[in-house]
Amino acid sequence: MKDPVKGTASSSLGRGRVILGWVGVLMILLATPPGWGHDAAMSPVGKLTAIQGHTVIGRPGSTVSFRAQVPDELAYQDVIRTGAQSRSKILFEDDTLLTMGDSSVVEIAGTTYASSVDTRSVTVKLTRGKVRALVGRIVGNQSSELIVLTPTAVASTQGTYFVVWADETVSGVANIGRAGQVLFTSGPRTVALQPGQFTLAMAHMGPETPSALTAAPATIAEMVASTEFADAVIP
Repeated sequence: MKDPVKGTASSSLGRGRVILGWVGVLMILLATPPGWGHDAAMSPVGKLTAIQGHTVIGRPGSTVSFRAQVPDELAYQDVIRTGAQSRSKILFEDDTLLTMGDSSVVEIAGTTYASSVDTRSVTVKLTRGKVRALVGRIVGNQSSELIVLTPTAVASTQGTYFVVWADETVSGVANIGRAGQVLFTSGPRTVALQPGQFTLAMAHMGPETPSALTAAPATIAEMVASTEFADAVIP
């Protein structure tokens, strides 16, 4: 005959194990950073080093964005959005530093970095807004390349300090570095900007001939200034 006391004890023990199992799962889920649960194999390519105001991160495969914090890590195809009067700094593996201005949307479109290869590059999509970029330092004979894709143009450089701004109809770039050039392509034309120059391009049209920043209209000076960001983190 079955022992009722023994049967009750075994049943209670079984239920206890199930409960402990679910508690363990819950603890793992709570410990997982927001947005990381869908892909445990994510490979970070950079991180947020400073935030002013409100910034959110969207991840591929997720319909929900989460509020960014320092030092959140970033991966391929992450989309970063800054709110009004907000700014954020992103430091990539190759030491390229990207500063996002307010009301801007940036997607990490691609990165290549390894000490054993000759290519060190970062590609980002600027859907709207403005970014300021300082290209990563040269290591040995390897130089970093930064490519900024806008809805209507492409800006790229292997070593300088520059600002790009864009919306659906116009893109612009300013070379604010002391050395190095920026290549800017729109429509059928590519121009090279030397330090202290800027240019604009309407959708499907070639860029204007680069002009001196010292003679730029106030709107251009404002675009450049709006991407300045002190190192301090302001909630």
